[in-house]
Amino acid sequence: MKKNYLLIFLLLFLLNNLFAQQIVFDDDYAPGVSFVGFGSTNNNLSVSNSQANTGTSSLKITLAGSGNYSGGRFETPSGNNLSTYNALSFFVRASKSATLNLAGFGNSSGGNAFVVSQANIAVNTTWKKVILPIPDPSRLTNERGLFQFSEGQDEGAYDIFIDDIRFETLGSEIGAPTLSIPNETFQGFIGEAVQNTGTLVAVYPISSVNTNITMGKRYINYVAADPAVVDITAGGSVFTPISGGQTTISGSLNSVSLPGLITFSVYPANTGPEVPVVPQASVQSLFSNAYTNLPVTTWSINANRATVRDVKVDGNDLKRYFFVGTSGTNYCQIQFPAIDVSSRTHLHIDVYTNTSTVFQVKLVNASAQEFNYNVVSNLGGLPLQTWKGFDIPLSAFSSMGLTNVNQILLTGSAGSTVYIDNVVFTSQVPLPVVFSSFDGQKQKQSALLEWTTETEQNNAGFEIERSRDNRFWQPVGFIKGAGNSVTSVSYRFLDNQPFKGANYYRLRQTDLDGSARYSKVVYLHFEEGKQGAVLYPNPAKDRVMLLMEPGTKVESIKIVSMDGRIIRTFRPADIPEGTPLSINVAGIPKGIYMVQMQTGTSGLSERIIIQ
Repeated sequence: MKKNYLLIFLLLFLLNNLFAQQIVFDDDYAPGVSFVGFGSTNNNLSVSNSQANTGTSSLKITLAGSGNYSGGRFETPSGNNLSTYNALSFFVRASKSATLNLAGFGNSSGGNAFVVSQANIAVNTTWKKVILPIPDPSRLTNERGLFQFSEGQDEGAYDIFIDDIRFETLGSEIGAPTLSIPNETFQGFIGEAVQNTGTLVAVYPISSVNTNITMGKRYINYVAADPAVVDITAGGSVFTPISGGQTTISGSLNSVSLPGLITFSVYPANTGPEVPVVPQASVQSLFSNAYTNLPVTTWSINANRATVRDVKVDGNDLKRYFFVGTSGTNYCQIQFPAIDVSSRTHLHIDVYTNTSTVFQVKLVNASAQEFNYNVVSNLGGLPLQTWKGFDIPLSAFSSMGLTNVNQILLTGSAGSTVYIDNVVFTSQVPLPVVFSSFDGQKQKQSALLEWTTETEQNNAGFEIERSRDNRFWQPVGFIKGAGNSVTSVSYRFLDNQPFKGANYYRLRQTDLDGSARYSKVVYLHFEEGKQGAVLYPNPAKDRVMLLMEPGTKVESIKIVSMDGRIIRTFRPADIPEGTPLSINVAGIPKGIYMVQMQTGTSGLSERIIIQ
């Protein structure tokens, strides 16, 4: 019987050791693991049968002379569940004392969100174990990138050997890390998916030696102080503003709170650039959702001068540029196969910025040397917090020739962020209603909206729309337009029933043929508690209570869907005078609704969520 127990114990011990590790390279690559070199084909990497930490073979990196380089990643075609391990380890030695520039894991053709690496690893002629901790193993349930290394020839000719690469579970060798959230500032439009990517550095005690470990930000668990302002998705890699305002975002690693805060500010509300109305036959478009676009080679040749990121706001694609630096100006180079734009009259581009910046546009002729014949169209400082469309006459560039254009250069102030849309060469410039201003101000408990047009063509009028959150809009009035005008025309509208708290206003300008476009958005805020009505609880399920100011008599209540349908009405006879009032919302489908209250000479509206 004792022998049976001994055999069972031995079997369990062997099974435990078998499954407590995942091999990447032992005497050969593990099944399914392949090497993908960075740069050259083999990167001076081979399997050596003359050196091994254990077994008979190891990986050999040969640095034979000046300019030699080796680097690459080991990956599998499908993901691996590594959540049961807390470290990657490997053994390394060299033919002389040297430094391995970088080693790590988490880099694959599928991405590098969970990358971990250590730089400048000292090696010598004896085998040394290197440990790379997994910051949060629960994140590695589908990881393809099992190992990576990079080594440049900067220390003469030598060989480096690597062996026994494996994921395993270690104990006291790995201590608790020290790290913090960078005190960064993020900004974005409502609906914009703002990327929180990149890496940060943690200090890990590894075998009692403090070691700098670079780790992907995706290992951090991020939480917004006000989740009504920013929605955090994709494991913390995407921040999406969902309402106006500002909030802070904190982080934790393995349930341990980290020092540092991210501040997220939502750009003041805007509706985006006007939708282009020029027909496709009259344009050559490089970037616009309204047209078929010509191919573009790159949207920024030099990332060290300007970085570019694709963003989407309410389904519309934008390019977001950050001009690198702290003083002066910098530029981005948009390059595309040469095109003939000599039959076009204008270059159109829509631009938005939230920071003070100069802005310049240049064209480059492919047959001339770069910059030699660029013509500058200096548009001056951009207006803040509103989309501005520019139609730049191509006659400004005619001296350089327009038959072989292959670059557009955008220049902005260093440190500024600029969004662009609708980059189009056109031979037809539309003349819609051109706004010279649209502003709002509070007059006691009313909102006064004023706007001026420079020109109008076939303008039927302006529908004034109001919103609580810059997402759901309702009309509150209409002002007839001048029809056709080439002189300045001023308009005004007074909203006597603004919401308490946030109010967003925009104009829906409608042509006589029924086509419409929107103005920028104006934001006004009225103090809480001044409108005389409070709904609670909110969100609600079966009933919601309405608390009115003393002496207020409610004549009627309507529950209205966000598309304007009346869902339920409470007649005056149904409502006793006095407060609080109980409103039955049982049976109403889940969603967002407006509760509209008539109090004699005035009306109040409150948003409510029904769960």
